[in-house]
Amino acid sequence: MMENLNPNVPSNHFQDMDEAGEDLKDPSYGPNSRSKSKRKSVSKALNKPTKKVKINRCSQCLQDLDDVSTLYLYQGHPANSVEEVIAITNEALTLELCLDEEDMMEDPRQYYRLTDFQFYDREGHLVPLDRGVIENDKEVMFSGYLKVITDDSPLIENGVAVFDGGPLEQWWAYGFEKGSQLTIGVSTESGHYCLTAPSEQYKPLFQEVLFKGHLAKLVVEFLALCNENRIPMDYEDLLASLEGESHPELPYPVNEDALIRHADFILSQVQSFEEAADSSEEIFMMNSECIAALIERAGLRPKNIRKMMRPNKVASVAKKLVLSKATTTPLVRSVFERLFGDQFAGEDVSQKTQRKRRCHVCEACTAADCGECSQCKNMTKFGGTGKGKQACDKRTCQNMVEILAEDVEAVVSEEDTSISEEPTEQHAHKKKATIRMKTKNKIEFVGVGEKVRNRSYFSEVRVNGETYRCGDFAHFLVPETRSGYSLQIRRIESLFQSKNGGSSNAHVQWFQRSEDTCLGDFSRKGEIFQVLYCEDVTLDDLYGKLRVDFWHFPQNMLEIGGTEDALVQPPKSEFYYRMRYDAELARFEAAIPVEKTKDSYAFESCLICPWREKIDERSTLQALKPLDEEPDDNGRFMFKSLNAFGETIQIDEAVFFKPTEVKAVREKVDSMDERFLDEVKYPEYYRKTGYVKGSNVNTPKPFNIGIVQEISAQDHEGLKKVKVVVRRLYRPEDTNLKQSEVLATDYNLLYWSDDLNTVDGSSIQGKCTVRPESADVIGRYSFYFILAYNRSKKSFEELPPQAEMYGKVKGKGKGKSSVKSTTSKEVKMEESTKEDVKVRPLRCLDVFAGCGGLSHGLHEAGIAQSDWAIEVYEPAAKAFKANNPDAVVFTDDCNVLLRKIINGEKFNEKKQPLPRKGEVEMLIGGPPCQGYSGMNRFSHGAYSSLKNSLVSSYLSYLDYFRPKYFILENVRNFASFQKSAVLRLCQSVILQMGYSCTFAVLQCGSYGVPQTRRRLILLASAPGYELPEFPEPQHVFTNTPLSVQIDNTVYRSNIRWTDSAPFRTVTVNDTTSDLPHIQSGQQDLIMKYEDEPQTPFQRQMRAHVEELRDHICKKLVPVVEARMTYIPTEPGADWRCLPNIVIKLKDGTFCEKLKYPYEDFKQGRSKLGAKRGVCTCLNGAPNKKCDPNAKQTNNTLIPWCLPHTANRHNHWAGLYGRLEAQGYFSTTVTNPEPMGKQGRVLHPEQHRVVSVRECARSQGFPDSYIFVGNLIEKHRQVGNAVPPPLGRHLGLEIRKALTQSKVYLSGKVDTKQEIVKTDG
Repeated sequence: MMENLNPNVPSNHFQDMDEAGEDLKDPSYGPNSRSKSKRKSVSKALNKPTKKVKINRCSQCLQDLDDVSTLYLYQGHPANSVEEVIAITNEALTLELCLDEEDMMEDPRQYYRLTDFQFYDREGHLVPLDRGVIENDKEVMFSGYLKVITDDSPLIENGVAVFDGGPLEQWWAYGFEKGSQLTIGVSTESGHYCLTAPSEQYKPLFQEVLFKGHLAKLVVEFLALCNENRIPMDYEDLLASLEGESHPELPYPVNEDALIRHADFILSQVQSFEEAADSSEEIFMMNSECIAALIERAGLRPKNIRKMMRPNKVASVAKKLVLSKATTTPLVRSVFERLFGDQFAGEDVSQKTQRKRRCHVCEACTAADCGECSQCKNMTKFGGTGKGKQACDKRTCQNMVEILAEDVEAVVSEEDTSISEEPTEQHAHKKKATIRMKTKNKIEFVGVGEKVRNRSYFSEVRVNGETYRCGDFAHFLVPETRSGYSLQIRRIESLFQSKNGGSSNAHVQWFQRSEDTCLGDFSRKGEIFQVLYCEDVTLDDLYGKLRVDFWHFPQNMLEIGGTEDALVQPPKSEFYYRMRYDAELARFEAAIPVEKTKDSYAFESCLICPWREKIDERSTLQALKPLDEEPDDNGRFMFKSLNAFGETIQIDEAVFFKPTEVKAVREKVDSMDERFLDEVKYPEYYRKTGYVKGSNVNTPKPFNIGIVQEISAQDHEGLKKVKVVVRRLYRPEDTNLKQSEVLATDYNLLYWSDDLNTVDGSSIQGKCTVRPESADVIGRYSFYFILAYNRSKKSFEELPPQAEMYGKVKGKGKGKSSVKSTTSKEVKMEESTKEDVKVRPLRCLDVFAGCGGLSHGLHEAGIAQSDWAIEVYEPAAKAFKANNPDAVVFTDDCNVLLRKIINGEKFNEKKQPLPRKGEVEMLIGGPPCQGYSGMNRFSHGAYSSLKNSLVSSYLSYLDYFRPKYFILENVRNFASFQKSAVLRLCQSVILQMGYSCTFAVLQCGSYGVPQTRRRLILLASAPGYELPEFPEPQHVFTNTPLSVQIDNTVYRSNIRWTDSAPFRTVTVNDTTSDLPHIQSGQQDLIMKYEDEPQTPFQRQMRAHVEELRDHICKKLVPVVEARMTYIPTEPGADWRCLPNIVIKLKDGTFCEKLKYPYEDFKQGRSKLGAKRGVCTCLNGAPNKKCDPNAKQTNNTLIPWCLPHTANRHNHWAGLYGRLEAQGYFSTTVTNPEPMGKQGRVLHPEQHRVVSVRECARSQGFPDSYIFVGNLIEKHRQVGNAVPPPLGRHLGLEIRKALTQSKVYLSGKVDTKQEIVKTDG
């Protein structure tokens, strides 16, 4: 039945409803109606055989071609219109929204305004947005005028005419909160478009959509107001609230008839609005009485309510290539079908169980808000913003909590104490069952126990008549906070009774269900995970025996990859396991097989206890090997060594310790001078705050370094109040060197001193190596010294003999009088896993390779050899080939290529040899996120999009090739897409292949690049290969959150060094100060270096390079270049520092002065009484309409569009912003624009945007790296790349894990092929 969308058309307009229409409008009709005769009559009318009338429908838009009253024809394209991909590159549309650097990467499509629009199909019919045409995968195009997102004027002036835009992917609505403006928008593959005004021909179709959105907004506002003020949400009150409401631009009446006619749309928006909230926010709208009444009166079913997609955050746009349907292997395809079939069926329950509900009748629901908790303080009636939708903390509805618990959990009654020998499938695989009350078990040990110390161990025990032996699995009761006891799975390691017949106990090993891990419901049915934790429990908590089997990995894993044989079925037991799980790190690794012990008593046979001891040892700080049995005069014991984080530290070894132990004075950044206080000349400077984006003022100091002189503790065991005396070695920044001199020194340069510091043992962070300059500097954390520093005299001195002999290395070290080292001893931060071997690089396939940033980093680490790469974007593919001439680089669609490989073809269309099974040893890549970043829920259409996305293709590459190691790299928000469903999906597929896996968010700035860039890394290793850990930060960087929250659990990586690091931060000046001065628009591809490298970073970038490439930048229009010239060369300077003056531009014309003729209600007036508004919309009027005549020319130094919308966009902080020389880059983007999404792209001192080479250095690309194409294509290659330094440190960890893998230790592989002996 097609929905009636026009309020002025009677409800029986559609033929199917002719005979039943009047009865359906009767409020008494519904599932709870008492009138049987009425229900029968309606049912009879609906089911009465009628003569079928064939409707002549359009194959595209599904409209009735014979109904001329509702069929509108497209009148033609706008004048001078261009295609969508051309229109969005027009210079008039350069303004983009400013976001957090990483948030903007979630969806690289930009937002625009679209006015005078029309939507039509290929047949030339105008298409309504809300008739399901888009949802049915029919092509809908658009035409109109594109404008920058800040220009909400309905006029076509300053717009770019576009035709045949699309096809549309989705349409959406947002702005339902009170005080927000309702916005309708559409999305295509290339961009998001907020609709401003339709064309005259399309207005009748769009008014209906706008009217329904207006109705939905009124309903949402009513429900929110009732909840906040504890008003019953009655249907009659809803109708009363709608009386008198109207839309100023729509002629349709707002009444109950309209409410019922459009109920499905309204309810879909209410439901979507609630589901878009955070998981901690309260659910109350869809459970309210008035919504239930509306559903009943409209004759709808909740499960049939249609939902629309709503947009996420604003992002940029990039030209996308159309790819084929995903090629997936049987295993990947089966996991998708298994998981999403369950997801559709259980979506409502799983989501609702995590959210609050109300019954509206209990004491808590009817109580008054306390006015004191954080939720109350957020309410408008208590002076808050009112944006939150959470109820008072003291008004938790206990009735709904209990009802939900009964709906979702398997509740066992208190009287039922029976234990089933063979639990049913339904019982075995339910989520944790909840027991209201436990009963006392009847326990009887069998036989005579073996007495060990204070315990008697037994081989078996009978509990309630059931026999249990060591090695059996069972359910144990574990107390829960509210709902009683949960059933947890444990393996019995030993059975014992305490001394003198005391309590009966068991030593058990923990196992977890998948829903208790980060996988949630995305695991296989019946799969559980081993946990490295064991404990003693009482047998009174034992509830029932379980059958659990170990699922062995198939021996032919490589051969079956990508085939039907890979669909290996798990054991047919109640539960099974083959992986272990670290709950803190979200880390899955191969489980420790725990076969039943031959020792019938099994005392002290737990396999987990040794693991626990190792873990406890790593976390225990303890002084070792006491020197004396008695304390010294201060009551302290002296020791020879110290255990810290699993490392043994000896006297006279060098260590890192926290910089907070020895405080240093931080240099302050000078504030702007008073010249900007002239509000006539600088009318926008008042918007600035003291915060400087990209500043290192708050960046922590690197670790202090010292040589251990003495270790002591307050007790003989070395556990209490451990103290360490260290000889302080100073870094250059700790001395009286000038800042320019500090930047010139190596990162690993130190100065000897006689200063001793006593630090707490807990501040020791690890060992490092320190040697005189004359000694070899080898290893990742190796430092050298050339001089001594006298802190009291603030002078540098020659090394004393003790320093020259440190480490038993005799050095020359004398006659050194210069502060600066003439010969760089900068350490190559490589770390051999063994001194006499190096790992053979693994043959690597890079999918979605880009220009090869990740591959280059892994190659530098010596772990990867780039043999193959797949990159469909031709300029990037050419760049990869230029830097990896021996690699085979495919420009094919990755899906087409995989299909050929699976079909056994040896060559592609270009006669390039394809990789074969067994050849690929490492698989790396970052599948683009466009395919799924816009999803707001997993509808069938969204599932289809994900199933056919490049994620499934990439996982299929993994399944087919089965490499030793696998890396998936993506934006930080990959972890949170669709409530982490995409991340969980990837883990589930990887685990089913038998791979170990883990994930973490890493900050690239911590690994040696002067840029904030957070990336999600998912690592996996094949069975038998050790799973790598994530690398510790190498350089200090500004603190940014790196945790990942899934549901209500926060996960962190194995990284310990979260507050400091071994080396100082890398700054913008470190990166670019040696590059030649160039003008805006410089296009010389090759030039000479004018200066020697000034910093260790520059020396590294310029190694073996004679000529400078790609030091080129964009040429901008004269007024933009003038703006850049007037931006001060000071930290934090941006557009708000621009003067409002008239100057002569480069082209000989003059710019104009910006006028402020209107009031700005929010900002008031200047100190001189001058107005601050540039448009009528800023005057605080309710309608806030823009006057088309208020818009000023773009030819002003202060762009009119920025103060026009600055109040609602954080003052557009950072646009036309300069980089701070001693700060860091924001996330390097694919197109540096002064008014772009990352506006802080101006050079610190020169009046231009950053060059391609400067951006490349900010990513850590050496100057020898080649980029291909025009300037924009090169910027895109740089901005899309993974910083090579991050790849390098990941590679070092993979190399370390490889040499620790079982395949090496067991000798099951030919080690001659895997490792190569080094000379000497």
